[in-house]
Amino acid sequence: MAAVLQTFSAMSPLGHNGQPVDAVEALLFFASDQASFITGVVLPIDGGVMAGVNDHPNASRGIP
Repeated sequence: MAAVLQTFSAMSPLGHNGQPVDAVEALLFFASDQASFITGVVLPIDGGVMAGVNDHPNASRGIP
């Protein structure tokens, strides 16, 4: 498991894996009055992984 997590960390532009609190903060925002005018959105909570996936050496082969 540690080896897999290291692989994911290496793919992240932030250099580390996300934590549950990262998703919780976004969910709490969408459940709050501050988001009352938001009717729909796709919010990737991935630390920029999908934005940089094409930069990874193995991206074209579909492997981490």
